[in-house]
Amino acid sequence: MKIRPARDADAAEINAIFNHEVEHSAPLWIETPVTLAERQEWLAARRADELPVLVAEVDGRVLGFGSYGPFRLYEGFRPTVEHSVYVAPAARRGGVGRALLAALIDSARSQGKKVIVAAVDSENEASLFLHVTMGFVETGRMPRIGEKWGKRRTMVLLQKELTQSAEP
Repeated sequence: MKIRPARDADAAEINAIFNHEVEHSAPLWIETPVTLAERQEWLAARRADELPVLVAEVDGRVLGFGSYGPFRLYEGFRPTVEHSVYVAPAARRGGVGRALLAALIDSARSQGKKVIVAAVDSENEASLFLHVTMGFVETGRMPRIGEKWGKRRTMVLLQKELTQSAEP
């Protein structure tokens, strides 16, 4: 498996992975599929903002992707990013998510970020387990803050410190 920056040619595979989650997964609180044009615009915007979009590739096939962006847009949050990782159904439980998350953590560190945040649906046990095993700590729960398919959902916030600073 190779982790590499996404290319424009990956947009369709990235979009297919994402839209599968939109259509079949309650933990992604989006109900409207993303068009290929929207995905291409997203990739271009990430590139323009110097934000990573990484893919996991095996034999020329994209098995998953991940990215991060600002946690909040206020200046005080500049050192903090929030990430997302998506893995194709056939590639789950094979280390793809772990490899993508590790690469995103490395990227955030190299960009001087101090904290990486995850916002995970409380019922997404695999994602919660992955984050905890990679050093993320649960910092909060937001009960019934979201909704998908008519069911109220709870968000778990986790974070990982990226520096060894003694600062509070």
